[in-house]
Amino acid sequence: MMRIKHLVIIIGIFLGCMLSSCSSREDKFVGSWSRTFGLRDNYTQYRVIADKGKSFFQTFTFEKGKDGKGTFTDYIAPVMASSDQFAVGSKISGEWEIKDAKLYLYFDGELSLTNADKESEDDKFVIASALAEKFLSDIKSEGEKGIPYEFGETNGREWLKFKFKGEDISLLKDKNN
Repeated sequence: MMRIKHLVIIIGIFLGCMLSSCSSREDKFVGSWSRTFGLRDNYTQYRVIADKGKSFFQTFTFEKGKDGKGTFTDYIAPVMASSDQFAVGSKISGEWEIKDAKLYLYFDGELSLTNADKESEDDKFVIASALAEKFLSDIKSEGEKGIPYEFGETNGREWLKFKFKGEDISLLKDKNN
C-alpha cells in the first residue's frame, strides 16, 4: 500500500512538471514581437504589395487562450507611407498552440489590408483576395504542420526565431511586454 502512495506521488509530481513546462513555453510567446524588413521572404512576400525599396514593419502578437490554444494577429504595414510610393501591407489572425516542441499556426483565412485607404473598394477587394489566395495556399499548411522555433536574448532583448519554408523570421519582443 505504501508503494502505491509513493508511486501516485511520483506520477503526480511528474505530470505537474510536464504541465508547468508546457504552460511556461506558451507564456514565453505571449506578447508582441516585431521586426522591420525590406526584402520579401517566403512568409511575407505574399503579404505586401509595394514599389521597390519600401520597408515594412511587422508585429506578431500572441495572446494566451484556453486549453493550450491562444490567438494571434500578424500585422504588416509600411514603415513610412508616402504619397509618391505605393505600399500596402496586410493583417491576418488565427489560433496558435505549442505541441511536440513546435509552433502551430492555424490561420483563419481572413486577410485585411493596411495602408489601403486611398484605394477603391473594388481595388481593395482584388488586392486582398490575391494576397490571401497566394499566402494561404503557400503558407497555411506549413503553419498547420508545425514550425520549429527558438528563443534567445541579445543585448538584453528577447528574440523569437521561427522558420517558414526554410527561412528564419526573427522578431524582437516589444519592450512593454
